[in-house]
Amino acid sequence: MRRFVRSAPVAAVLACLLPCISAAAQGPAPLEGAWESETVHLGDPVTLTVEVPVDRDPFYIKGLPPAGAAWGTGTVVRVRQTPPESFPGALRLVFTLQVFDTGEVALPPFPLGVDTDSGETVYSLSPPPLALTPLLPEDAEAPPPPAPLLPLPSGTPWKVWVLAALFLAAAAAFMALLYRRSMAAGPGPLPERIQEVDPDRWIREEVDRLFLGEAGAYKLYGLLSRRLREYLRTKTSHPFPDWTTAEIRTKSRRLSLFEDGAIALLGDSLSFCDQVSFARHQPTPTERDATREKVLRFLDDMLRSENTEEAS
Repeated sequence: MRRFVRSAPVAAVLACLLPCISAAAQGPAPLEGAWESETVHLGDPVTLTVEVPVDRDPFYIKGLPPAGAAWGTGTVVRVRQTPPESFPGALRLVFTLQVFDTGEVALPPFPLGVDTDSGETVYSLSPPPLALTPLLPEDAEAPPPPAPLLPLPSGTPWKVWVLAALFLAAAAAFMALLYRRSMAAGPGPLPERIQEVDPDRWIREEVDRLFLGEAGAYKLYGLLSRRLREYLRTKTSHPFPDWTTAEIRTKSRRLSLFEDGAIALLGDSLSFCDQVSFARHQPTPTERDATREKVLRFLDDMLRSENTEEAS
């Protein structure tokens, strides 16, 4: 009787441990899954669908490979989960993989766990073999080797011509750069002798240089106003550079220096130059062309008036 009492606790402990020992001896439960297509081409995406048993909620899935993880000779592209509609049920896992191998390929198994409040169940996911075909058939001919590069011609004359062409290209680029800089800087003043001997030719050449160059608007209209005032001082001996635009209008009428139409053209041109230079107005292409036309019309009126006075 005493022996039975003493052995009873031991038997109870063994009865509790026996299911655990049996589960440990059995190992993880196998999961296989199914391929969407059992034959694919090398590198093509392929889908593996696996159903994992889940007895209750809440549950947690453990061991899922992230996107980009390696799985044997393949790479996991994406993993989608569809939870069970009811419990007990099955969690649906859809793996999208790319396998970079040919022939019959068996991906290695990996453990997958489902954890609930009743404990954790470990499964071993082992997908069935997958047949991968190469991109080219086995009897395909190998591509021909690339053609060798043609040898460069040798000899002194060929090198001389190449050097001469490079020199000419560099010289042309340098001259173009100098031309752009000179045009952007605006026209420089002509010698005073030309301005005094033939002021009409001088001012027309200056107007053409200004409007055909690449100077900015503020510099262009500032130089135009200054050139017109210098030209009028040479033609009339009056201090036009020292007068404001309003004074030029008033004194030109009072001194009868020009006709009323010419005074209006000159005043409008100088007023627009002041608007650009001092008020920072940005002229449009239409305003630019209109200013050039008014200046040239004013110069034509002056020349016509001079010819009429000489003829009379």
